[in-house]
Amino acid sequence: MAEVKESRVNQLDAAALDEQLLSILYGRVNEALKYFKAGLFTRIRPELQALLKLVVWKLTLYSNGSTIGQNLLNLEYKHADSACSLSPRRAVLFAFLNVGLPWLKERLEDLVRPFATSEHMSKVRNGVEWIETTIKIGNMVNFLIFLQQGKYCLLSERVLRIRNMSSTVQPLRQVQNEYMNRELLWHGFAEFLTFVLPLINVHPIKNMLWRLIFSWKATPTSVEARTYADATHCAVCGKWPIIPYDIGCKHVYCYYCISSNVLAEERFRCPSCGVRANGINSLRPVSVISNPLLTG
Repeated sequence: MAEVKESRVNQLDAAALDEQLLSILYGRVNEALKYFKAGLFTRIRPELQALLKLVVWKLTLYSNGSTIGQNLLNLEYKHADSACSLSPRRAVLFAFLNVGLPWLKERLEDLVRPFATSEHMSKVRNGVEWIETTIKIGNMVNFLIFLQQGKYCLLSERVLRIRNMSSTVQPLRQVQNEYMNRELLWHGFAEFLTFVLPLINVHPIKNMLWRLIFSWKATPTSVEARTYADATHCAVCGKWPIIPYDIGCKHVYCYYCISSNVLAEERFRCPSCGVRANGINSLRPVSVISNPLLTG
Protein backbone atom coordinates (compact mmCIF):
# COMPACT_ATOMS: atom_id res chain seq x y z
CA MET A 1 0.00 0.00 0.00
CA ALA A 2 1.47 3.34 -1.03
CA GLU A 3 2.21 5.82 1.72
CA VAL A 4 0.01 8.90 1.65
CA LYS A 5 1.61 12.16 2.74
CA GLU A 6 -0.53 14.99 3.92
CA SER A 7 0.21 18.51 2.75
CA ARG A 8 2.90 20.26 4.75
CA VAL A 9 0.89 23.47 4.52
CA ASN A 10 -2.18 21.82 6.07
CA GLN A 11 -0.13 20.42 8.93
CA LEU A 12 1.51 23.78 9.64
CA ASP A 13 -1.85 25.55 9.38
CA ALA A 14 -3.40 23.12 11.87
CA ALA A 15 -0.60 23.79 14.39
CA ALA A 16 -0.92 27.55 13.86
CA LEU A 17 -4.70 27.41 14.39
CA ASP A 18 -4.24 25.52 17.66
CA GLU A 19 -1.72 28.09 18.91
CA GLN A 20 -4.06 30.91 17.91
CA LEU A 21 -6.93 29.28 19.79
CA LEU A 22 -4.85 29.03 22.97
CA SER A 23 -3.76 32.66 22.55
CA ILE A 24 -7.40 33.76 22.29
CA LEU A 25 -8.30 31.77 25.42
CA TYR A 26 -5.41 33.32 27.36
CA GLY A 27 -6.61 36.75 26.29
CA ARG A 28 -10.17 36.06 27.45
CA VAL A 29 -8.97 34.77 30.82
CA ASN A 30 -6.74 37.82 31.32
CA GLU A 31 -9.67 40.05 30.38
CA ALA A 32 -11.87 38.33 32.97
CA LEU A 33 -9.23 38.52 35.72
CA LYS A 34 -8.26 42.16 35.21
CA TYR A 35 -10.93 43.34 37.67
CA PHE A 36 -9.37 41.42 40.55
CA LYS A 37 -6.60 42.75 42.72
CA ALA A 38 -3.40 43.39 40.77
CA GLY A 39 -0.96 40.50 41.04
CA LEU A 40 -3.48 38.17 42.67
CA PHE A 41 -3.25 35.54 39.92
CA THR A 42 0.33 36.20 38.84
CA ARG A 43 1.64 33.49 41.15
CA ILE A 44 -0.57 30.82 39.60
CA ARG A 45 -0.18 31.90 35.97
CA PRO A 46 1.62 28.64 34.92
CA GLU A 47 -1.18 26.61 36.52
CA LEU A 48 -3.86 28.62 34.71
CA GLN A 49 -2.14 28.14 31.37
CA ALA A 50 -1.69 24.41 31.98
CA LEU A 51 -5.34 24.11 33.04
CA LEU A 52 -6.55 25.78 29.84
CA LYS A 53 -4.36 23.50 27.75
CA LEU A 54 -5.70 20.45 29.58
CA VAL A 55 -9.31 21.56 29.04
CA VAL A 56 -8.71 22.02 25.32
CA TRP A 57 -6.81 18.71 25.17
CA LYS A 58 -9.63 16.83 26.92
CA LEU A 59 -12.39 18.27 24.71
CA THR A 60 -10.53 17.82 21.45
CA LEU A 61 -7.56 15.47 21.20
CA TYR A 62 -8.51 13.01 23.95
CA SER A 63 -12.19 12.83 23.00
CA ASN A 64 -12.01 13.03 19.19
CA GLY A 65 -8.42 12.17 18.30
CA SER A 66 -7.85 15.55 16.64
CA THR A 67 -7.34 19.15 17.66
CA ILE A 68 -9.56 22.00 16.50
CA GLY A 69 -7.08 23.02 13.82
CA GLN A 70 -6.85 19.45 12.55
CA ASN A 71 -10.63 19.06 12.56
CA LEU A 72 -11.00 22.20 10.43
CA LEU A 73 -8.49 20.85 7.90
CA ASN A 74 -9.87 17.30 7.87
CA LEU A 75 -6.88 15.83 9.74
CA GLU A 76 -6.42 13.62 12.79
CA TYR A 77 -3.60 11.93 14.66
CA LYS A 78 -2.93 8.31 13.75
CA HIS A 79 -0.17 5.87 14.56
CA ALA A 80 2.64 6.19 12.03
CA ASP A 81 3.10 2.43 11.58
CA SER A 82 -0.41 0.97 11.72
CA ALA A 83 -2.45 4.07 10.72
CA CYS A 84 -4.74 3.35 13.69
CA SER A 85 -6.53 6.10 15.57
CA LEU A 86 -4.77 7.79 18.47
CA SER A 87 -4.87 5.60 21.56
CA PRO A 88 -5.70 7.06 25.01
CA ARG A 89 -2.20 6.14 26.19
CA ARG A 90 -0.51 8.15 23.46
CA ALA A 91 -2.99 11.00 23.99
CA VAL A 92 -1.95 11.17 27.68
CA LEU A 93 1.74 11.08 26.73
CA PHE A 94 1.10 13.85 24.21
CA ALA A 95 -0.47 15.97 26.97
CA PHE A 96 2.52 15.26 29.25
CA LEU A 97 5.01 16.40 26.59
CA ASN A 98 3.08 19.52 25.54
CA VAL A 99 1.45 20.53 28.84
CA GLY A 100 3.26 18.83 31.69
CA LEU A 101 6.85 19.53 30.66
CA PRO A 102 6.31 23.29 30.01
CA TRP A 103 4.60 23.56 33.44
CA LEU A 104 7.43 21.62 35.09
CA LYS A 105 9.97 23.96 33.52
CA GLU A 106 8.18 26.94 35.05
CA ARG A 107 7.82 25.38 38.50
CA LEU A 108 10.96 23.28 38.85
CA GLU A 109 12.91 25.89 40.80
CA ASP A 110 9.99 26.48 43.18
CA LEU A 111 9.64 22.74 43.77
CA VAL A 112 13.35 22.16 44.39
CA ARG A 113 14.14 25.31 46.40
CA PRO A 114 12.93 24.01 49.83
CA PHE A 115 15.18 20.94 49.55
CA ALA A 116 18.30 22.36 47.93
CA THR A 117 21.11 24.73 48.77
CA SER A 118 22.12 27.72 46.67
CA GLU A 119 24.79 25.64 44.96
CA HIS A 120 22.24 23.00 44.05
CA MET A 121 19.85 25.66 42.79
CA SER A 122 22.55 26.97 40.43
CA LYS A 123 23.02 23.46 39.04
CA VAL A 124 19.28 23.10 38.63
CA ARG A 125 19.11 26.34 36.64
CA ASN A 126 22.02 25.28 34.45
CA GLY A 127 20.39 21.91 33.88
CA VAL A 128 17.08 23.52 32.93
CA GLU A 129 18.82 25.87 30.49
CA TRP A 130 20.74 22.97 28.95
CA ILE A 131 17.59 20.88 28.52
CA GLU A 132 15.71 23.87 27.06
CA THR A 133 18.52 24.54 24.58
CA THR A 134 18.59 20.87 23.59
CA ILE A 135 14.84 20.85 22.98
CA LYS A 136 15.08 24.01 20.85
CA ILE A 137 17.82 22.44 18.74
CA GLY A 138 15.74 19.26 18.45
CA ASN A 139 12.72 21.29 17.30
CA MET A 140 14.80 23.05 14.66
CA VAL A 141 16.27 19.78 13.34
CA ASN A 142 12.83 18.15 13.39
CA PHE A 143 11.37 21.06 11.40
CA LEU A 144 14.07 20.79 8.75
CA ILE A 145 13.40 17.06 8.43
CA PHE A 146 9.67 17.81 8.27
CA LEU A 147 10.19 20.22 5.37
CA GLN A 148 12.05 17.48 3.51
CA GLN A 149 9.89 14.45 4.31
CA GLY A 150 6.51 15.98 5.20
CA LYS A 151 6.13 13.92 8.41
CA TYR A 152 6.09 14.83 12.13
CA CYS A 153 5.46 18.58 12.23
CA LEU A 154 6.21 18.66 16.00
CA LEU A 155 9.03 17.01 17.92
CA SER A 156 6.50 15.42 20.28
CA GLU A 157 4.82 13.76 17.28
CA ARG A 158 8.13 12.19 16.26
CA VAL A 159 8.78 10.96 19.79
CA LEU A 160 5.33 9.34 20.04
CA ARG A 161 5.33 8.28 16.35
CA ILE A 162 1.96 9.84 15.60
CA ARG A 163 1.23 11.62 12.34
CA ASN A 164 -1.30 13.95 10.79
CA MET A 165 -3.44 11.90 8.42
CA SER A 166 -6.69 12.56 6.63
CA SER A 167 -9.73 11.67 8.70
CA THR A 168 -11.84 10.82 5.62
CA VAL A 169 -11.11 9.48 2.18
CA GLN A 170 -10.55 12.38 -0.18
CA PRO A 171 -12.51 11.95 -3.43
CA LEU A 172 -10.63 12.40 -6.66
CA ARG A 173 -11.36 15.80 -8.06
CA GLN A 174 -12.24 15.64 -11.72
CA VAL A 175 -12.21 18.69 -13.91
CA GLN A 176 -13.96 18.40 -17.25
CA ASN A 177 -11.99 19.33 -20.34
CA GLU A 178 -14.78 21.58 -21.59
CA TYR A 179 -14.49 23.81 -18.52
CA MET A 180 -10.70 23.98 -18.77
CA ASN A 181 -10.82 24.76 -22.48
CA ARG A 182 -13.36 27.52 -21.89
CA GLU A 183 -11.23 29.07 -19.16
CA LEU A 184 -8.06 28.89 -21.26
CA LEU A 185 -9.87 30.40 -24.26
CA TRP A 186 -11.29 33.25 -22.21
CA HIS A 187 -7.95 34.06 -20.56
CA GLY A 188 -6.22 33.99 -23.92
CA PHE A 189 -8.84 36.30 -25.42
CA ALA A 190 -8.57 38.67 -22.42
CA GLU A 191 -4.78 38.85 -22.79
CA PHE A 192 -5.20 39.52 -26.52
CA LEU A 193 -7.59 42.41 -25.84
CA THR A 194 -5.28 43.80 -23.16
CA PHE A 195 -2.47 43.90 -25.74
CA VAL A 196 -4.48 45.14 -28.74
CA LEU A 197 -6.86 47.75 -27.30
CA PRO A 198 -4.14 50.27 -26.31
CA LEU A 199 -2.91 50.13 -29.94
CA ILE A 200 -6.30 51.09 -31.39
CA ASN A 201 -7.00 54.78 -31.98
CA VAL A 202 -10.64 55.12 -30.96
CA HIS A 203 -11.01 58.80 -31.91
CA PRO A 204 -11.34 58.24 -35.68
CA ILE A 205 -13.81 55.42 -35.10
CA LYS A 206 -15.88 57.56 -32.75
CA ASN A 207 -15.87 60.53 -35.11
CA MET A 208 -16.74 58.33 -38.09
CA LEU A 209 -19.74 56.88 -36.26
CA TRP A 210 -20.78 60.38 -35.23
CA ARG A 211 -20.67 61.55 -38.84
CA LEU A 212 -22.60 58.54 -40.09
CA ILE A 213 -25.35 59.10 -37.56
CA PHE A 214 -25.66 62.89 -37.63
CA SER A 215 -24.29 63.85 -41.08
CA TRP A 216 -27.85 64.38 -42.44
CA LYS A 217 -28.26 67.50 -40.32
CA ALA A 218 -24.67 68.83 -40.51
CA THR A 219 -24.45 72.12 -42.44
CA PRO A 220 -21.00 73.73 -42.85
CA THR A 221 -20.70 77.15 -41.21
CA SER A 222 -18.16 79.98 -41.17
CA VAL A 223 -16.59 82.17 -38.51
CA GLU A 224 -18.70 85.16 -39.63
CA ALA A 225 -21.87 83.33 -38.56
CA ARG A 226 -20.69 82.92 -34.98
CA THR A 227 -22.95 84.33 -32.27
CA TYR A 228 -22.33 84.84 -28.59
CA ALA A 229 -24.29 81.65 -27.85
CA ASP A 230 -21.94 79.64 -30.09
CA ALA A 231 -18.92 80.93 -28.18
CA THR A 232 -20.20 80.01 -24.71
CA HIS A 233 -19.82 76.25 -24.93
CA CYS A 234 -17.28 73.80 -26.37
CA ALA A 235 -18.58 71.82 -29.32
CA VAL A 236 -16.89 68.66 -27.93
CA CYS A 237 -17.39 68.68 -24.15
CA GLY A 238 -20.29 71.16 -23.99
CA LYS A 239 -18.73 73.22 -21.17
CA TRP A 240 -17.44 76.78 -21.12
CA PRO A 241 -14.41 76.85 -23.45
CA ILE A 242 -11.06 76.86 -21.65
CA ILE A 243 -8.44 78.57 -23.86
CA PRO A 244 -10.93 78.78 -26.78
CA TYR A 245 -9.88 77.74 -30.30
CA ASP A 246 -11.70 77.06 -33.55
CA ILE A 247 -11.01 75.27 -36.87
CA GLY A 248 -12.62 77.79 -39.22
CA CYS A 249 -16.28 77.29 -38.39
CA LYS A 250 -18.53 79.22 -36.01
CA HIS A 251 -18.15 76.68 -33.21
CA VAL A 252 -15.61 77.08 -30.41
CA TYR A 253 -13.60 74.39 -28.60
CA CYS A 254 -11.45 74.02 -25.52
CA TYR A 255 -7.83 73.84 -26.65
CA TYR A 256 -7.40 70.42 -25.03
CA CYS A 257 -10.56 69.03 -26.63
CA ILE A 258 -9.77 70.16 -30.17
CA SER A 259 -6.01 69.52 -30.06
CA SER A 260 -6.44 65.96 -28.74
CA ASN A 261 -9.00 65.16 -31.45
CA VAL A 262 -6.94 66.69 -34.24
CA LEU A 263 -3.78 64.91 -33.11
CA ALA A 264 -5.72 61.61 -33.05
CA GLU A 265 -7.36 62.29 -36.45
CA GLU A 266 -5.72 64.90 -38.65
CA ARG A 267 -8.87 65.43 -40.74
CA PHE A 268 -11.15 65.84 -37.77
CA ARG A 269 -14.61 67.19 -38.60
CA CYS A 270 -16.64 69.50 -36.40
CA PRO A 271 -19.31 67.33 -34.69
CA SER A 272 -21.89 70.12 -35.09
CA CYS A 273 -21.46 71.37 -38.66
CA GLY A 274 -19.00 68.96 -40.31
CA VAL A 275 -16.25 71.48 -41.18
CA ARG A 276 -12.94 69.63 -41.61
CA ALA A 277 -9.75 70.57 -39.81
CA ASN A 278 -6.44 70.42 -41.67
CA GLY A 279 -4.04 69.32 -38.98
CA ILE A 280 -2.89 70.97 -35.80
CA ASN A 281 -1.76 74.09 -37.70
CA SER A 282 -5.35 74.87 -38.66
CA LEU A 283 -6.29 75.65 -35.05
CA ARG A 284 -6.82 79.34 -34.41
CA PRO A 285 -7.26 81.08 -31.06
CA VAL A 286 -10.53 82.82 -30.39
CA SER A 287 -10.81 86.22 -28.70
CA VAL A 288 -11.30 86.01 -24.93
CA ILE A 289 -14.92 85.44 -23.99
CA SER A 290 -16.04 86.74 -20.60
CA ASN A 291 -17.96 84.29 -18.47
CA PRO A 292 -20.96 86.07 -16.95
CA LEU A 293 -21.05 83.58 -14.08
CA LEU A 294 -17.51 84.61 -13.14
CA THR A 295 -17.68 88.34 -13.88
CA GLY A 296 -21.13 88.87 -12.41
